[in-house]
Amino acid sequence: MRFARVWVDRVYQGLTPDTAHVLVDADPSDPCGQVYAVGEEYLFFAVPGPIHRAVPVVYAGLCSGSRPVNSAQEDLRFPERYRNGGARTRIFGKTLQW
Repeated sequence: MRFARVWVDRVYQGLTPDTAHVLVDADPSDPCGQVYAVGEEYLFFAVPGPIHRAVPVVYAGLCSGSRPVNSAQEDLRFPERYRNGGARTRIFGKTLQW
């Protein structure tokens, strides 16, 4: 299957909050072999793509971290806390090369 049509429950970032559904580009060359089952809930880490027949497309292949909600509870806690003002973000790093 090239695309999976997914009904959107919550948008955390990247799409308009009123997005009702998207087409997930289920890239068959994904080495992680993600398969999206009908009726299952998922957390998608995706990149917005083009519009296909008035429906937004998101790219979630190539080991993006997308997975069923029942195994993503820890990842869901942060955006919920962030959305409600209960979490801050910080970025740490160092330059290794010019």
